[in-house]
Amino acid sequence: PEKYLDPYIGEFEGKKMPTHFYGMIANLDENLGRLEAFLDEKGLKDNTIVIYLADNGTQSTLAKEIYNAGMREKKTSVYEGGHRVPLFIRWPNGKFQHGKDIAEMVQVQDLLPTLIELCELKSIESPLPFDGTSLAGLLTGEVTDLPDRKLVVQYRSSGAPWDPAVVMWNEWRLLRSKKGRNPQPPNASFELYNIANDPGQQNNVIEQSPEVAEAMKAHYDSWYEKAKPLFDRPRWITIGSESANAVILYSQDWVGDYCDNPGGLRRATAQGYWNVIVDRGGTYEIGLRRWPKESGKTLTEGWNGPQAKDSTARPITAGNLQIGDANYTLDTATEAQEVRFLIRLDAGKTQLRTHFLDAEDRALSGAFYTYVERLEATDKELTPMSERRATGNAPAPVTAKRKGGNAGGSEAAIPIKLKPGDLLIADFEGGDYSDWEAEGKAFGSGPTKELRVAMNEGKQLVDSFIIGGGDQATGKLTSPGFKIERDRINFMIGGGNHRDQTCVNLVVDEKKIRTATGSATKDGSGKKVMHWVSWNVAKFKGQEARIEILDLASGGWGHIVVDQIFQSNQPTK
Repeated sequence: PEKYLDPYIGEFEGKKMPTHFYGMIANLDENLGRLEAFLDEKGLKDNTIVIYLADNGTQSTLAKEIYNAGMREKKTSVYEGGHRVPLFIRWPNGKFQHGKDIAEMVQVQDLLPTLIELCELKSIESPLPFDGTSLAGLLTGEVTDLPDRKLVVQYRSSGAPWDPAVVMWNEWRLLRSKKGRNPQPPNASFELYNIANDPGQQNNVIEQSPEVAEAMKAHYDSWYEKAKPLFDRPRWITIGSESANAVILYSQDWVGDYCDNPGGLRRATAQGYWNVIVDRGGTYEIGLRRWPKESGKTLTEGWNGPQAKDSTARPITAGNLQIGDANYTLDTATEAQEVRFLIRLDAGKTQLRTHFLDAEDRALSGAFYTYVERLEATDKELTPMSERRATGNAPAPVTAKRKGGNAGGSEAAIPIKLKPGDLLIADFEGGDYSDWEAEGKAFGSGPTKELRVAMNEGKQLVDSFIIGGGDQATGKLTSPGFKIERDRINFMIGGGNHRDQTCVNLVVDEKKIRTATGSATKDGSGKKVMHWVSWNVAKFKGQEARIEILDLASGGWGHIVVDQIFQSNQPTK
């Protein structure tokens, strides 16, 4: 609401204020006040444990520039500004040391064993097999410090070693470098900081304390060996349990296409399924929605409402539910917000998949919000099983028009293997960028294995959306100099279509002689489409050149995707 935004419009000490970000904080403050008033009114305050913390550092680049408590970087970074957060705990009847700062390093996994001890859950086996440590003694003052331990924070969903990660040990922080130096000393690929002396993490002291770094590397290797199998195992969500019967299955938790932000909701092309455990057999009501129930939006209307020209509106005419071997399809009413199924389920493990269908029974997307509840008793008629199911994927909505640049044609790329005589410039299959130089935040320390593209070559590529943590990050990736020895330079490109901002440039004698942008398009499954670009560079043969990959945009489609750059005497078509 505007009332939260108005105080934060404009600038602060010459810096633009993040209006919506600060407005959300003001809204949060107000709601914490409402919680406090409720606890007082109901007489619950003295015997209620209130815990306040965040899940990561600031999300806003603008906010970071105004105030960041002296910390480096922001959300998704492995520097302190990315993961160090406040933790406030209050329990008046708990004999806590209220009003005191405790400097021990703790992690979110500590909260569960802490609450178990505070609530005296004696019936649970003890000691419990948790990674976390109870903080109860620290809070009451019975102990003054925790046992010595090393902790790890790792982001992203690739699961690859150090992609990216930080090891924390008392005042020490160890992480992989974004780029090394040339020539590189033995520890150049890592950075070590002592935040007691250097809270802003400006001075890499790995050469002065190599034994500390080696101990922390060894801990990471041991941690990764245990954590990776847990990361790879299927995630199961329980439905229909007595203690948590009505549940919502979200697209961010399914196995399938990425759909964890407003862009995914607007496009409405992502599909996936959930691994579920049916806790109790019985009759279940399952409601499929594109938008959350609180929004009041219909299935078909777009992000900005029911306007006919809203490109995010989707022509949903039916909902499809598949669970186990059973298949159900129901047509939807014109103004329906939900398509609802009533079915019988047996207890046990299964998969639950949803689709929204168009008039030709083609799959538009999955149901991003799926409401599941076991009913104790009902006289309602069960939904009959159906032979109708998705006949294929509907075309993706047009999300952006191509304009300017050279996106290499309208056809999606297919892999092209190098032929004898071709010269590889970069395939981005290594653990880092090698001799390429990365500036800014968009390109991180190396390519990604997380592939959200319809087609590419190899197992890795450059995708500044994934590496940089979204469209906000900016930066530049520059190749070492090379001699042009063939008639053409070919490469795959995708991502944003922002001229001079999300592009690949060829530079000769410090002049940009060729440029290309992505097409800002996705396929029917919501994956980014890549195209081949083939530059004719015959007249520059024998000259020194370099390639620049730019991501200078921070709005929609403010990212770039690049793969398989090589010289050849043949075009890609």
